[in-house]
Amino acid sequence: MSTATITVDQPIAEAVRSLMADQFAVLLEQEAVYWTDDRKAVVHKMRVALRRMRALLRLYGDRFTEQTLKRLTKSIRQAGRVLGTVRDLDVFITHLDQHPETEPGELDDLIAVWKKRRRKARRDLTRYLRSKRYRTLVEVLAEFTATPGNGVRPPASPHAPVEVRHVLGTSLWARYESVWAYGPLIETASVETLHDLRIECKYLRYALEFFQPILDEKKSARLIATVVAVQDHLGELHDASVAGEMLAAEQNLPGRDAFLAAREADEEKLVDTFPTLWKRIDNLRFRRDFASLFTSL
Repeated sequence: MSTATITVDQPIAEAVRSLMADQFAVLLEQEAVYWTDDRKAVVHKMRVALRRMRALLRLYGDRFTEQTLKRLTKSIRQAGRVLGTVRDLDVFITHLDQHPETEPGELDDLIAVWKKRRRKARRDLTRYLRSKRYRTLVEVLAEFTATPGNGVRPPASPHAPVEVRHVLGTSLWARYESVWAYGPLIETASVETLHDLRIECKYLRYALEFFQPILDEKKSARLIATVVAVQDHLGELHDASVAGEMLAAEQNLPGRDAFLAAREADEEKLVDTFPTLWKRIDNLRFRRDFASLFTSL
């Protein structure tokens, strides 16, 4: 849930700016912690802050000039790639460490190889956080979030909808429709299709969380919990798939085949059990509750 101050009569562009400032503060806070404690949680929180900023720009980027949008997106994407490399390795190694389908010590050599790669990725991240590229990102975000009106695209007409209450319902419902549209595909969906659905669920979740302070608190919390459950399930599937892809090209690593077989079994189970979970988000009650969020605006 966001801590940004959002009001229903605020221009949507300024609401986005406030939400961006909220995530920018998280990024800076976690960066400060990184230099004394570079635990996995710190890297994860920095990456999530960047992903939420990218989500805001994807959802409401049309409210800003093309130049502003490109400048913000380019800097954020670059930082996300560096953090993402470390985060993906953290997740992968955690799976190696904790996977229950292998014998004790069977994956030790494999883990040692990937921990070495993670150390290199963290060194690369440290260099990036000390680089001019990262300082540029901080400067760009600082200027944008601290300057009301900065980069805002003028409305198409004097009566064009610009306030939060005039555009939020349409934008939120569009996010649900993007998820709902996968319904006919679920029973036979490929892993790639479910990966695309995971991304749409992420945007739906973020959109609800961004504006939860001005929505019905209890109802929005229930809806968000449902979306999170679907997203988490698909996230586990994605992690299993990525782990398989990361190892598929490897040769002659002790424990490789055993772990690959275990991850493939995990992936199959997650695909098979997803249609039941999907029904929690694709049903009339969910849609009624979701639509009723907008009536109080």
